[in-house]
Amino acid sequence: MTGLETVVNDENPAEFPVCGAPMKNWEYAPANEGSPPMTKLEEIARAIAKTQGFNLDGFNPSTRQKYMGFALAALKAMREPSKEMVIAGDDEKEWCIDSSYSSDADGNRHDYTIIASDLPARVYRAMIDAIIQEGEK
Repeated sequence: MTGLETVVNDENPAEFPVCGAPMKNWEYAPANEGSPPMTKLEEIARAIAKTQGFNLDGFNPSTRQKYMGFALAALKAMREPSKEMVIAGDDEKEWCIDSSYSSDADGNRHDYTIIASDLPARVYRAMIDAIIQEGEK
């Protein structure tokens, strides 16, 4: 191992030495066939509309903008993490970083750190999961 190592293997999660599961594909969900990719803000707006029994496809621009406003307000409310979110993110970070050392034949010590390539995404998901778990209680 040579210091900061990046390991990416979407096919075989067993080959991830630290976190143990493959990184999700970084693709946006399409709004409609042939339309541009959906932003995360729009995805949240659609999820809010769906909880109220609506589908934003075909809605007039003012209704769509209303749900985009709801989504933006929800994101702004999440800007500062709660104590539970910080703890969950820190716990996940610990699972994604491996530091140790090895020695060569001459007895020289070589320190190394392996950081999972998807650490930011894993920490983010863990923090969001902490909010979801709070809401499901």
